[in-house]
Order: sequence, then C-alpha cells, then structure tokens
Amino acid sequence: MSHDIRLNRSWQGVYVKPESAIGMLWLQTHFTTEDWKSFANGDALLSESDAIKVANDADSAGLKILFP
Repeated sequence: MSHDIRLNRSWQGVYVKPESAIGMLWLQTHFTTEDWKSFANGDALLSESDAIKVANDADSAGLKILFP
C-alpha cells in the first residue's frame, strides 16, 4: 500500500515527509512556501500534537497517512 504522507516519530518530534505528489501538494496548501523544501527533503519537524492535527486533517481530506 502506498501512502501520501509519512510521519515518523523521533526523540526530537515528528518528521513529516510526502510520499506522493498529492501528499506534497496537500502540504503546500497547508504550510508556507518557506516550509516546502524541508517537507520535500523529509526534514520538516513538528510537535506530536501538531503532527496529530496534520494527520487527522490529511486523513479527513482522503489522503493515505502512515503514522506508526
């Protein structure tokens, strides 16, 4: 199964990485232009609570989310 957005927990927070063009487009519509490069590189780091909000919002929009 392919995913649109992957969220990986670490001791620093939750890394967010798009895994499809739809995932990247969705992130681009929800974050500022300055954040796009870090999302594309998988370097974007969110707090656990913000990551949960992103995951829920993206899931509600019909995206496939991986958030183990």
